[in-house]
Amino acid sequence: MKRLKTFAKYILLIVLFYFFSNILIFIGLNTTYDNIYPKTSIPEGVVISSAKATLVNGEVKGNISSKLDSKYVKFDFYTDIDSLAGSFYLSESELENGNFEFYFKLQNIESYSVEITDEKPDTLNLEDFSLEQFKGHVILSLLFVAMFI
Repeated sequence: MKRLKTFAKYILLIVLFYFFSNILIFIGLNTTYDNIYPKTSIPEGVVISSAKATLVNGEVKGNISSKLDSKYVKFDFYTDIDSLAGSFYLSESELENGNFEFYFKLQNIESYSVEITDEKPDTLNLEDFSLEQFKGHVILSLLFVAMFI
């Protein structure tokens, strides 16, 4: 009977530790978000309800009240020294009843700007990418790896 009570105490300690650690993780993650502010005026018809960022990622929530005449809404994110860290394009097909929410992985974001544009986002074109420029490095790396096999 004594062994069963000891076993029950250990199980209770493990369960309490699990809940305590989950509460601390939840508090730690939710308090690290800081608000980021618009660098320029936001276009008419676009409402940003929440824009937050941590040191490594962030989220933006909002609403577009009018029909988009252009193809995209462009979000530019800037660091604390006002350099462009990245852009995010939102098309009309990605909206749910005018609402949007997206996450980004950029570091040290302090501000953002929003514009409505017809500009098509740049995408990586795999046909333009070639390993020919890295041919010598690839051969040297393969010889180096083969030396240790």
